[in-house]
Amino acid sequence: RLDIPDPTRAESYRWQHDAVPHPGHDRLVIYELYVQDFPPDAGKGTFDGVTRLLGHIADLGCTAVELMPVMAAGGWGYTPKFFHAVEPRFSDEHALCRLVDAAHEAGMVVFFDGVYNHASTDCPLARIDHDCYFHHAPTDPTQAWGPQFDYRSTIPGTSEFPARHFIK
Repeated sequence: RLDIPDPTRAESYRWQHDAVPHPGHDRLVIYELYVQDFPPDAGKGTFDGVTRLLGHIADLGCTAVELMPVMAAGGWGYTPKFFHAVEPRFSDEHALCRLVDAAHEAGMVVFFDGVYNHASTDCPLARIDHDCYFHHAPTDPTQAWGPQFDYRSTIPGTSEFPARHFIK
């Protein structure tokens, strides 16, 4: 379940279908999609466009939808800039909530593909306090798509793990 934590918003989403039972793990048939490329019609690239076609996905026998990264990043979403914001090209968080709620209404599970090992070089964390959240240098230069989170690093003199806390 995705909650919208900002109480200053003029509108908050009211979940309608949280109590609908979902298929068990042994009955999952996952349809993976990238919002930007789906569906191939006038609503292409939006959460509402995907929502309109959930029935067709269910008719294929799918019991779950996996959304490739929806966090604000650009490109395919695998180099996140803002980890707690949806990609504006896809619409807004309310449209994402409607998509999840409609999938639940149809008895479908929603999975989110996420990136939690690195970030965009434009990520505010990388610009504000790089060494607090990220390795100073790439741990594997052949896999360096941006600053890599350092989940073992603590704030000096404490047992606080800032990268772990941020992603959690």
